[in-house]
Amino acid sequence: MNRIELGQKISRDTLKARWAYAELTSSRFANSYTGLVSDGLFARARGNVPFGELSENDRNELIEALNRHKGRCGLVPALAPHESFICVAWTREQLLATICVPGLQWIPLADLVSMRGPFERSHPRAAAKEIPSNQEIQQIEPIIVLPDFIDLEHRGPLLLEGTFRSVMFLRCKDPSARIMVWIPMAASGVSEP
Repeated sequence: MNRIELGQKISRDTLKARWAYAELTSSRFANSYTGLVSDGLFARARGNVPFGELSENDRNELIEALNRHKGRCGLVPALAPHESFICVAWTREQLLATICVPGLQWIPLADLVSMRGPFERSHPRAAAKEIPSNQEIQQIEPIIVLPDFIDLEHRGPLLLEGTFRSVMFLRCKDPSARIMVWIPMAASGVSEP
């Protein structure tokens, strides 16, 4: 299965591998995986080889790369309590209620999208500004949200991965639009088999 469907369920390890694989083609993050993944895996990502066609060795390499990635070492442990994830559709309102990762100062996404620049080139708002506002964006990979995130200072739905895609989605004026989100099975209300 190469295309993500609403209701699709995946393991934590598959989520990690998908996360890392998507970042291999990101203009903002690809270079940060140099030395963490093989040139062959970079080539498959750049050649648009669908995730579903990757070998088990490729997937294990991606999981290991994400676990060792300096910029993700503070984020990956938040996945540990969750064995599996499900793809669901969220509204603008649900998405705007999330908080951003520490690299974006734990601010609510609603505040991030209303901030005035200028922004550093690597900031999701700067990246989004480079894309014409009338260009339709097709979501390929769901974002990752932990709805019941709690740490010593923060509580609420954490937008763990996908801030840029979230900013792009929020530019859409269609009130019926939905964004695909990976959430832990336990938070979905769907019982695991």
